[in-house]
Amino acid sequence: MTFPGLLALVVRTAWAEAPEAPTLGVALDLAPVVAFVGDAFTDVPREDPVVHDVLLRWYRQPGIALRARVGAGWSTSRTTRAYPNPLEGADPDTAWTPADAEDLTVTQRFGAMLGGGVEWRRTRGAVQGWIGGEGLVSAGSSRATTTYGWAYDTAAAERGVVDNGDTRPRTVASGLRLRGALRALAGVDLAVTKQVRLGVEYGLGVDVGVQGRGDTVEEVWNADAGLSLTRTRATGVSGWDLAAGLVPGLGAGFGRGTGAAHLQVLF
Repeated sequence: MTFPGLLALVVRTAWAEAPEAPTLGVALDLAPVVAFVGDAFTDVPREDPVVHDVLLRWYRQPGIALRARVGAGWSTSRTTRAYPNPLEGADPDTAWTPADAEDLTVTQRFGAMLGGGVEWRRTRGAVQGWIGGEGLVSAGSSRATTTYGWAYDTAAAERGVVDNGDTRPRTVASGLRLRGALRALAGVDLAVTKQVRLGVEYGLGVDVGVQGRGDTVEEVWNADAGLSLTRTRATGVSGWDLAAGLVPGLGAGFGRGTGAAHLQVLF
């Protein structure tokens, strides 16, 4: 048997019609896998968390499927900044080049998302195309904590590196971001076997967001007390925004892209 003939036999054996009876489908988004592989080849910190997304489909009647989506994402990035140690540079007894001090900033991000919608489907052999719509809500926040390479202390004050009332941020937390979105959807599923499908989808939608105020914990040098203190103050600007564009299958509030791919198992 030739290779094309063998391939045709495998395709005829594996392909199956889409389910017409009430059936539950569980789809896992492949984007986190792609992101994980991509992150292995770059040192650039990720701005948004990779959302681990699960899509449930209920094939309620022929040609119609209800969908529910739940997802959560988190990420931690570490960045460093090296510079000449200001304490050594301000010491008149230091005759050598100051060693580097290093600041470390750890940024943590978190997001969660819920959604639901409906799909209208048409089947041709192993391929099923569909159009539909869904609504999504999401929430997210971030926090960055910095550890400095030199301290606010009497030695720094005596050398004139820090003055009374000087401040620097220790922790910067964003306010809670809430978003809601409505999307028009289109997609294609390919039946690999009777129980397994590969699919892609695109979404075009509009989303509205609300941004809450964050807070910053600052380190403050108090010359009278001879020690550094901390204080917390509200930062950031609260408000809302409206945006339209291609929104990926991951959901609203986690960035924009061209679409999503998933692997689905039918039960």
